[in-house]
Amino acid sequence: MNNRQNIRRESFDEVADLYEMARPGYPRALVDDLVEVTGLHSGTRVLEIGCGTGQLTLPLAEHGASLMAVELGKHLAAITLRKLARFERCSVLVADFDLWPLPAESFDIVVAATAFHWLNPTTRVHKCADAIRPGGWMAIVDTHWGVGPHPDRFSIESQECYAHWYPDIDPNYRPPIIGDLPDKREDLATSQRFATIFMKRYTCPRQYSATGYCHLLSTFSDVLALDEHARIGLLTCITELINSRFDGTITRHDLYELWLAQTMTDQS
Repeated sequence: MNNRQNIRRESFDEVADLYEMARPGYPRALVDDLVEVTGLHSGTRVLEIGCGTGQLTLPLAEHGASLMAVELGKHLAAITLRKLARFERCSVLVADFDLWPLPAESFDIVVAATAFHWLNPTTRVHKCADAIRPGGWMAIVDTHWGVGPHPDRFSIESQECYAHWYPDIDPNYRPPIIGDLPDKREDLATSQRFATIFMKRYTCPRQYSATGYCHLLSTFSDVLALDEHARIGLLTCITELINSRFDGTITRHDLYELWLAQTMTDQS
């Protein structure tokens, strides 16, 4: 992982309070499916990687998980820890998962929600699989902001703002749609560590004011990586766009993918 990527993945901790305020939780149907498929119940040992401010951590704790969360950012971790205060079997460790030595006792489930892509791509699949007992589960949640079956008007018109304020932007870039997304994960499939791999998708329509949407954007690593002048310029442009062309409110359709992979029962 290069230095720029490291800076971006560490940037969330700088805006931990805003992250907690602006980032939405995960769809209830996604959580229910994760719990049902993996058989999560009271006492199930869960390792969560990159818990952020606990958007998925808290629902898993409420389902009875005996959960250890590993979070790179100390301010993010502190917010999650406060949420987990009433759960005796849940803890949060501030650590870099890529460098963290796995405990001797394996987990029933390893979860990474909107965090897996920040792990070292050459080691992440095998390290996660090493942490799971035979027949246990890996759950990866990928979040695609504002991705629907067709590009919506805001996605298209907001490109004017990005083209002006983003350095080295691809002039041929177009907002992705669901059809652009792969329906297979080669990293899981080629690892030969999993007997079963499948994915389910969930769409969440959300309405935002100009202020609310800019708060959300201000928690994105690519926006945080901009210099102050460009960041303010981008957010001002987005605010003016929403207020002038969309009557102050936009509706975004956020897409979540839940990838579930069960480890081999015989790993000899």
